[in-house]
Amino acid sequence: FSLYWSSIKSAINYLCAISLSSLFSLFFISQAYIQMSEPSKVIHVRNVGQEIAENDLLQLVQPFGVVTKLVMLRAKNQALLQMHDVASAVNALQYYANVQPSIRGRNVYIQFSSHQELTTMEQNPSGRNGGDQVGS
Repeated sequence: FSLYWSSIKSAINYLCAISLSSLFSLFFISQAYIQMSEPSKVIHVRNVGQEIAENDLLQLVQPFGVVTKLVMLRAKNQALLQMHDVASAVNALQYYANVQPSIRGRNVYIQFSSHQELTTMEQNPSGRNGGDQVGS
């Protein structure tokens, strides 16, 4: 019986070690994914269906800070949300790295935008400062 019990304990310890290792790997992979693109105060949201309103997107990220600009790209099923600061955007992406964001039953996918801020045509007539262009 002692040998049998020892084998069971060894198997359980091995499985626990694998499970913990897998959890740590998933954590680091999700953290690495967040940081693959440079943090930005602009959040890019994909899979934004026609049924999703601007207010739905605001409710998704407002717990993390003030949204200063929001642009719906309906033809692409995407949206861009500019937070007041980078820290707010980082907090939102860190939270949603562990919780699948969903709006009206539709999973949406968020990441940092490749741009640091959104500009309107009036703010930048040449259209060349690294910001996403927003029609006014």
